Amino acid sequence: MGGQGGVVVVPGVVESKTEEGATSRARAAAQYGRLAELEELVDAGALGVNDRDEEGCTLLQWAAINGRGKVVEALLRRGADPGASGGVLDETALQWAVRQGHVETCVLIREAGCDAGHRGVEGGNAVHLACRYGKHVTAAYLLARDEVPPGSPIGLLDLPDERGRTPLMVCVEWYWHEPRGGLEMVRVLVGLGASVTFAERLTGRTALHLAAERNVERAALEVLVDAGAALEAEDGEGRTPEAVAMASGHYQTAMVLRGFRTSSCATFEWCNGCCRPRATPWCGSSSPKPKAEARPLLDDEETGELEKKNRRETTHGVSSFAAVYGFFAPWVGAACVVAVAADRGWPLAVFVAPAAAVVLVPLAPRGASRWGMCGFAACSIAVIVASFLFAGFHRTFSAAALALYFGLVAALVANFALAILTDPGIIDPPRAERVFGIVQLARAGKLAAANLCSTCLIEKPPRSKHDPTLGKCVRRFDHFCPYVANVIGEQNYLYFYLFLVFVVLAIAFHLFLVIPRLAWLSCQEGPRICVTSKDHAPLLLGTLLAILHICWVAALCGVHTSLICRDVTTYESMRYGDTQQQQQYQQPAVSPDTQKKKKKKKENCCALGLANARNSLCQKPPPPVVVTDPPAAAAAAGASS
Repeated sequence: MGGQGGVVVVPGVVESKTEEGATSRARAAAQYGRLAELEELVDAGALGVNDRDEEGCTLLQWAAINGRGKVVEALLRRGADPGASGGVLDETALQWAVRQGHVETCVLIREAGCDAGHRGVEGGNAVHLACRYGKHVTAAYLLARDEVPPGSPIGLLDLPDERGRTPLMVCVEWYWHEPRGGLEMVRVLVGLGASVTFAERLTGRTALHLAAERNVERAALEVLVDAGAALEAEDGEGRTPEAVAMASGHYQTAMVLRGFRTSSCATFEWCNGCCRPRATPWCGSSSPKPKAEARPLLDDEETGELEKKNRRETTHGVSSFAAVYGFFAPWVGAACVVAVAADRGWPLAVFVAPAAAVVLVPLAPRGASRWGMCGFAACSIAVIVASFLFAGFHRTFSAAALALYFGLVAALVANFALAILTDPGIIDPPRAERVFGIVQLARAGKLAAANLCSTCLIEKPPRSKHDPTLGKCVRRFDHFCPYVANVIGEQNYLYFYLFLVFVVLAIAFHLFLVIPRLAWLSCQEGPRICVTSKDHAPLLLGTLLAILHICWVAALCGVHTSLICRDVTTYESMRYGDTQQQQQYQQPAVSPDTQKKKKKKKENCCALGLANARNSLCQKPPPPVVVTDPPAAAAAAGASS
């Protein structure tokens, strides 16, 4: 940045050493955003828009670094050179704006034709600077703009600086400077397809090596590993990322990396193909080839295939084997408990459950835990119904009672399956639409950290949220329910709520039928203790599960009924409390005449609740957005500008 040694910061303004004359006045006007004064000086011929001060800096640079968008727009309209570089660091106005994170200013200068690939004295371009200072929104725009239409003959995504480090490596190296922005930056780069296996030319270190050396937080490490970073890759000294962390004294980071390496079942040959494969050591070629165009994978075919394979098998989705294992593991444990209780009695069966967990949990593949609670819920339903059948109660009730009982069970199972299998409202547009959307948001002046998902790289719709379990944004996000192993969102909330309702009704009716007839049972020990004996182990287990589940499910059903009547999601209720509800139901007392309106509104609370319930439960999926060739449309827009 020009004149870095003499820069003085005053309330929101970056300026340099003072000097006399029109140049000093024009520079101060550009710094402080005094557009009228600057236009007066330029129109009077006191100086040109491309004139420089004594430090070699232009008016456009001073306006850009202070985020004076109107001044920048006026200077560009009057013919200022957007690609002019100057100052001690020989950087452009775009690079100055990137340092301060002025997104709108960056958009103006970049759209005017400034080269985002210009390197200053420090050897980095605008993207490297954005990664250095954690300006993830600015980096997202620059990288997206580089693709639609291509603004550089060489893609900026994996373009190394003069030290041989890609933007992802620079982000990891300077992670400590802005941890929050650094994590978002890692997500943006990985989401756009940055290479996580690229290695430095001299040292052979990958981004994961640098992350281990810099003691980067676990969340960023997990993003790199899930993107396909090689945990066993060796640098030029033959050290893995774990060894680098140990050598740097970051023992906790080393333990995290070791956990990533051993958390999957890759050590078990019988399920080796079902989890993340062990990463192949690769440190990159001695001289990485520059890419001819911005693409999400490396040019090296073997490395690209490895990275693509790792990404496919380490996504947030769970493999089929892991889902089946997690779903049926509780069934195996329950079967063991019932079998031992029926054969040896309950005292011995009490120790079977933890013993089964000790055996099954270490063998679980990566991601199986996501389906564990879902399997437990399904197993509980099966055990409760089976206890009803095994006890022979179905022979003592009327056909109407049995029809109602099994009708409730069928409705319960159907809504349970629909809540699991229905798309909750995932927002997953193609890559071209995501990139095109970022550029369009930036051009419209709406690109900001508040409305951009750094992982999905999309504009977040109202009431949506990114779910880390699915790795996607979900419309009208409510919560992630482990008992259905799915996110509850716009399109499956109705099925989830009906599942809760039918669980309460079915279990209540089950207990209504079963409990009065427990006295009919007889056994060798006597009628009072026969239920606890091994002769009726399924019945005891089913009754205990029914009593356990109806307590908390009924409470949960009541909570969601209240949320539905207020048209509030679980996430909104936890995050905002009663603020939105009060704003929704209460009107300010402006005058005494409003008392009648308040009374009328109280009378219509029931109607309002029904309207909110209809709005919450009867959401229709939005129509699909058809985008015909976004890159071509963006290219036409860029050409017209």
